[in-house]
Amino acid sequence: TALTDQAFVKKTVELNQQGMVSLMRFFDDMDLEYIPSQGNFICVRLGESAPQVNQALLAEGVIVRPVAKQGTFAEFLRVSIGLQKENSHFMDALRKILSRSA
Repeated sequence: TALTDQAFVKKTVELNQQGMVSLMRFFDDMDLEYIPSQGNFICVRLGESAPQVNQALLAEGVIVRPVAKQGTFAEFLRVSIGLQKENSHFMDALRKILSRSA
């Protein structure tokens, strides 16, 4: 199985770490607050516009998840770490969406 294949597990962890670093740098460059994570996702704060950004990302073919419906965490979206191509697509789409609302 995949979990007993140590080479596969190592490669998967490395890809996740690379993707995490890439997204954190992107969020830093975009001056977006995020919650550092050790998992396979990261939560980014988009403020009150988080629901609208979520819908705009869906229109761009990017699926993220709201963190909560109410309270502080309603301003966050949960972004899964994907392959480099997927992460790049997310970053391009988010940059495009945020530039329209600036």
